[in-house]
Amino acid sequence: MNDILVKIDSLDTLLVSPNKTSYVMKDANFSIKKGSSIGIIGESGSGKTELFKTITGTQRMIPGITNGSVTYYLNNNKEHSVYYKSKDKYYINKNHEKIKKELIGFIPQDPKSFLNPYWTIEQIFKETYIMKKRDITLDQFISFYLNQVDIDFKKYKHKRPNQLSGGEAQRIMVSFVLSKEPQLIIADESSTGLDVTRQRTVIDTFKKIRVSNPEI
Repeated sequence: MNDILVKIDSLDTLLVSPNKTSYVMKDANFSIKKGSSIGIIGESGSGKTELFKTITGTQRMIPGITNGSVTYYLNNNKEHSVYYKSKDKYYINKNHEKIKKELIGFIPQDPKSFLNPYWTIEQIFKETYIMKKRDITLDQFISFYLNQVDIDFKKYKHKRPNQLSGGEAQRIMVSFVLSKEPQLIIADESSTGLDVTRQRTVIDTFKKIRVSNPEI
């Protein structure tokens, strides 16, 4: 049985500016197995975030990928290619949005730019709660995941992203992604901006979730 969740094969990615063309990736090859963790190390500006965007299917396609593939192995080992090639140009598969929503959890460097500024913390979690159809109340659902990152649900329930510090927004983003129970979590410097104790809390949370859900 295939234990690989996602495979990156011979991947080349370009970014073009008015002044130059730069390789973000050149011949990238690696696989992520179910239940495993890997770390991507590199200097600032080395292309780590662009790599994450390519894996999740949010990469800028101008021109973006120029060679290679990103393949997910879904239930029953069914293959899903994030990109397809037509007339020497790569495009994102039309059904990838659904796959991304159900399979992938992405924790960005700047969570405030991803959280809806008009929604309260309660509203941010509500869609996931409805989708999961849990036999608990919405308050219990949100409280469970916020507790994982040491956030008091009652205190933050009605707050909006602009009322949060950078560290608070980061922890809430982590808990929100965990509430989706994705098979793959991509964390782009998810502990940046947190003190050492909070960093440990977030890392321990990932460990606990992996034990309870070996697919992650």
